Amino acid sequence: MKKNFFKLILSAIAPLLLCSCIGLRIDRPKDNTKYHALPPAQTSERAEGLKDASVNVFEVRIPSYMARSQIVYGGKNSSEVFIADSDLWAEPVQNAATRSVVCFLSEMTNSNGIQSSLVSNLGKKPLVLKINILECIGELNGKLNFKAQYSIANSENAISEFFAFSTDAGATCNEYVFAISKAIESLSLDICKKMSDFNKQ
Repeated sequence: MKKNFFKLILSAIAPLLLCSCIGLRIDRPKDNTKYHALPPAQTSERAEGLKDASVNVFEVRIPSYMARSQIVYGGKNSSEVFIADSDLWAEPVQNAATRSVVCFLSEMTNSNGIQSSLVSNLGKKPLVLKINILECIGELNGKLNFKAQYSIANSENAISEFFAFSTDAGATCNEYVFAISKAIESLSLDICKKMSDFNKQ
């Protein structure tokens, strides 16, 4: 009798277990997460007189709202900020921005003397570059507003500059990331021009 009871219970439970396993396999939601990285620096812009530039780029500072894994964009004419659900940065934005500045400066100056570290190991005393991104946000299908402050210094002199740039933000997060890269490229070019003037002092 007990054997028949267990057989009856097993025969009733087995289809339920099988269906739940199949259900888990079939109904598992698709992962729509997309990971974005700032694209490799590619620019035709060149800075004159900086071929032997020696520059130590300190870590680029970013606004707190950017310091997250999700891509952040703004609302139209408001202080509202949107955080993308499935569009994520492939690396911390601060690291990406610092790497991007170093790459752009290296290409623009055609110099091997651009590095990012707090302690320079270059042969001669480098220029010290500090960058603080004050604003980097825009509306999808609108404009990306980018503002930064930077300083260039050596052992004798220092200058501080303000930079502002606006460009189309694009319609997708992928285009938005390219717009941010374009802003960093323009910032890098402005830095190159100021470095060239700084070296003439």
